[in-house]
Amino acid sequence: MSTLYPAMVNSPVTELSAAIDAAATTITVLNGNALPDAPNIATIGQGDTAETVQYSGKTGNTLSEVVRGFEGTARSWTSGTKIARNFTAYDYDTIRTKLDEGQTIPAPIVRGPNVINATQASGATFKVLGCTLCNWAGRGGNFETDSNSDGLADGWLASLKGATASLSTESVSYGLRAQRITSTAGDTNVSRDIYRTFADLDSTKYYVAIVNVVTDGSTTARLTVGAANIETTAASGVLHIKFTGATSAVVYLTNRKALGQVGWVQFDGFRLFEVTTAEYAAIGTTITGEAIDRRWPYVDSVQHLQGVSVRKTGRNLVPPFSQWTVHANAKVLEPYKMQLDATGEFQATIVSIPVVPNQTYTFTVKGQQAGCYYYGIEYDSAGAVITSVLFTTNGQSGDLVRPFTTKANAASISFRALNQGPPHNTGTFIFNQPQIEIGTTSSPFEARVDQYAHAPIKLASNVDRTIADSYDSATGQVFRRYVMDVKLDGALSWSLHDDQTTFKRIKVSNTGLGAPWVAGSGRMVKYNGSIIPNGSSSAGADIHSNPSDGILYLSVADADSGWTDTLNPNANAIKALMNGWKANGNNGTVYNSWVSILDGSAPPTNTEAYVAANKAPGWDAYATLDYVRATPITETLTGDLGALSMVKGGNAVELLEGVIVREKATVSYNPNGAGFYRINVTGHPSYTPNSPLSRRAASIMCVYRDNLPDDRWSFLADPYAYGSVVAQITAANYDPAAEYYVDYIVLDKYQYTTNAVDATLVYQSTLGGAVAQNTQDIARIKAQMGVHEWQLMLDEAYADNLRMDLDAATARATNNIRALSQGGMI
Repeated sequence: MSTLYPAMVNSPVTELSAAIDAAATTITVLNGNALPDAPNIATIGQGDTAETVQYSGKTGNTLSEVVRGFEGTARSWTSGTKIARNFTAYDYDTIRTKLDEGQTIPAPIVRGPNVINATQASGATFKVLGCTLCNWAGRGGNFETDSNSDGLADGWLASLKGATASLSTESVSYGLRAQRITSTAGDTNVSRDIYRTFADLDSTKYYVAIVNVVTDGSTTARLTVGAANIETTAASGVLHIKFTGATSAVVYLTNRKALGQVGWVQFDGFRLFEVTTAEYAAIGTTITGEAIDRRWPYVDSVQHLQGVSVRKTGRNLVPPFSQWTVHANAKVLEPYKMQLDATGEFQATIVSIPVVPNQTYTFTVKGQQAGCYYYGIEYDSAGAVITSVLFTTNGQSGDLVRPFTTKANAASISFRALNQGPPHNTGTFIFNQPQIEIGTTSSPFEARVDQYAHAPIKLASNVDRTIADSYDSATGQVFRRYVMDVKLDGALSWSLHDDQTTFKRIKVSNTGLGAPWVAGSGRMVKYNGSIIPNGSSSAGADIHSNPSDGILYLSVADADSGWTDTLNPNANAIKALMNGWKANGNNGTVYNSWVSILDGSAPPTNTEAYVAANKAPGWDAYATLDYVRATPITETLTGDLGALSMVKGGNAVELLEGVIVREKATVSYNPNGAGFYRINVTGHPSYTPNSPLSRRAASIMCVYRDNLPDDRWSFLADPYAYGSVVAQITAANYDPAAEYYVDYIVLDKYQYTTNAVDATLVYQSTLGGAVAQNTQDIARIKAQMGVHEWQLMLDEAYADNLRMDLDAATARATNNIRALSQGGMI
């Protein structure tokens, strides 16, 4: 695309200070200030014989690296000939080309808030690569289960030296519980450990061990890998150790309180990940602290990126008061109007707003009542206060504007609306139309209207993301490299491969697993959440391989299957194992008795035929398998995928994950008082029926009445929420004839997704590009509508055919009954 060079106001004219011939590439003029800096163009002479030149250098009155005859014909010119930066045919053609062709701008965005400064209003799309995390600690690092009630989470061993272990429900990072170690005055050693061994590591690969820590403020927590790798802290935060060259590793989590003293430390979200060489070098240097926690969050076993969304916030970053944590003495009158009937000073209604570091914002409120008070507290990503008063209105009245700039480590601001102290500690206060926007301009008030673009799918990758699924919202297409979550159960055609000491190898063809694979690309998770590594399945139990012969091999410990060294299983006995049944008896020829792997109960019919055909109660599959497709495929997404648009200037954009789109909701009703309806409430004594969403909700983004957003719902933190939040609406605004749907963000992301690492936002920088993109979008929408209309027509045709078949069958039945009746048979 041609360069559009800057112009000069009023196109000032200067003259050549010396004659030039047609080959000269250096030109001197009387006044170099009359011409723009290089690179640029200038026109020598006037009329039909004028020559436009291009110059790449300019020093004082000298133009250098001159291209002659850029427009017109290169010729000799005498001293004193006029030269100026005039508007040329080249300028016109370049402007027209830019308007026609457009220019696409790819803007990298990272997880969380971003600011995109667009030069042109246009539509926007996004591209995202898959990301998979494989936690070698399985589910055990979440410390959720203590099966024998000894205070120690399943899968860990302890050397407590007199200390006590317990699963705590306080200050939990992931799930519902965390592992606490509490010292006692009678402990015999300062190292009170829980520990676990990780085998089957690869000495040529790089690893990082990470754990979230909460302490009592004075007791030291320690993470150790092996004998030499140690990191400690007495403060709450994240501990990590990177290591390489190991085939196995023993991990210790330790309370290091001084002897004779009582104190506690708490661990949660232990994970062990393989990382790339570049990531290994960056950990502890350019990636530190909370950034490590964000890049490698705890996940159960293997999780893929799922439910990616890009949210573009409206110009006003402040949400309506219905989405704030409203004080008990306040009530929302309108989306951006709230009344506080204060009974004391500083009664605050609060909302958290994500921000970008080192960014200038402007807060505006018009016609503020005396005694109303807004201010913002600045926080980092760990939730620590950076600035206690980032901006404030200090109870002043009238039209108020408060620019502010965030610090280098800012992540959010806690925005608060409250009454001031005396003489405004009691009374009625009206808060109306607060606005925060990017930049230094105070614009007229507008309500916040968020836009979303969704990718409601899973996207997988290998460790370094060189092999990854990808999604492009411009086309709605997924480039699919992976087959994921293949269930390895008794429905497959298993057979015995061979018998090894203490374990057996079974196999199945990939014909029944989905698609041909790339050899060695398998990832497998056992029913208990542990990782079954890919390797030589003859080396021991709990190893799988997917070689180029198209056969999946899996080694199974006799201790897990109940099989013996002296009796090999037949095909049905293998199916029984994959259906969740462990053999506990045989007649010397075949296995003939089984119990559930999950709870030890016997099947209702303890026969080979039954256990080969039926799963144990609560059983899903022995393992799940992911692998790389030998041949990638393309899928097209349909449904509510959303749309984005950029405004000229600053745009607040967030990259999110774990978003569930348009889940049909159950609605609970409380008949007491004025009557309210709620979504995502459970266990409340007055609301029936329970209305939990399918997963615990961290936040609710939108409620839809049938197919349209319904902004009359409020989102409230509530102890009866399934997760963190409920949606509530008054009886007067509820439509009992409608169906309601919800977009929300999952709270327990560790069970659902990895964190989104990055994506690319794509928008147009020119009017022509914006128009062209709109044209393409309209064409795509029409094509999708055509497909939907065709499907509706097809469904109607099927319904008509069924109706005609039913009418014909009814007529035949009527005729038959009539005939039988006439024949005296009925």
